[in-house]
Amino acid sequence: MDAREVPQAISDALDAGRIEVTRHFWDELREDAFVLADVRCALEAVSKIVPLGEDRAGNPKFEVSGMALDGRLVSVVCSFKPTGAVLLITVYEG
Repeated sequence: MDAREVPQAISDALDAGRIEVTRHFWDELREDAFVLADVRCALEAVSKIVPLGEDRAGNPKFEVSGMALDGRLVSVVCSFKPTGAVLLITVYEG
């Protein structure tokens, strides 16, 4: 997957409800005082995409950044499964 394909792949996954999350993602979401709406907002208006190679399963992995509802920068590390699902691995501010 090319970085240019990431926004559309995220949009398709969001529309189809094909989002998976790790336990680590939930822990970090709480730690940084974000809510799922912040992550969705950031993923719907991506401002930066950084390729990170592959996840443990060999799926393409990226850091995707955008703005939360309150204006903070949200960065999400995610990977893209062959099924079209997006795995949200971690989230953090900045």
